[in-house]
Amino acid sequence: MVFQKPLFPGYVFLQIPADQRGMIRQSDHLARLLEVTDQDLFVRQLDEVLRALETDLEIRLAPTIGEGRRVKIKTGPLRGVEGWVEKRYGLTTVLLRLDFITQAAAVKLEADDLELI
Repeated sequence: MVFQKPLFPGYVFLQIPADQRGMIRQSDHLARLLEVTDQDLFVRQLDEVLRALETDLEIRLAPTIGEGRRVKIKTGPLRGVEGWVEKRYGLTTVLLRLDFITQAAAVKLEADDLELI
């Protein structure tokens, strides 16, 4: 059996009709229900993180989204994905952001694989 730690611990993502949200709020196991204001942006960003998780690239949680340059990945399994560049520990890191929960997944890439947007 392989155990995998969740990338965003403490979050469960649900897509439910508005008329069923009341039932979810009544759960004794729910601390807080966050309403998504820009559903299209959230779904796109979540899809990008899921796409990254399906690769062999090293993915880790990057809880603080820092300021940086917006880029598009030019090559490899994440070609076309957009993110934000940060320098961490001397490495070029692209953050695949989930703005709604102010979290990000960090992917290490070479600068040659990126283009500015």
